[in-house]
Amino acid sequence: MYKRVYGFCPTQNKDYSIRVNYINASTTERFEYAKGIASCDYTSCGNDCDLPQCPIASNAPESISG
Repeated sequence: MYKRVYGFCPTQNKDYSIRVNYINASTTERFEYAKGIASCDYTSCGNDCDLPQCPIASNAPESISG
C-alpha cells in the first residue's frame, strides 16, 4: 500500500509530498502495515537529494494499523 506524505522539503525550500510504501505486516491477531521505502518525484527526475535523510520520510508514521 502506498501513502502520500506531505511536509517541508529543505532541498527545494517548499512544501512537497513523497510516496511511502507500506508493507503488510499483519498477523492473525492484528492488521498492520510497516513503513518501507519512500520515493520522491523530485529525485526520480534526476535531481540531487539525500532521500535517506529526508525529513518528510522521517516524519512518516512507522506503521499503520486498522
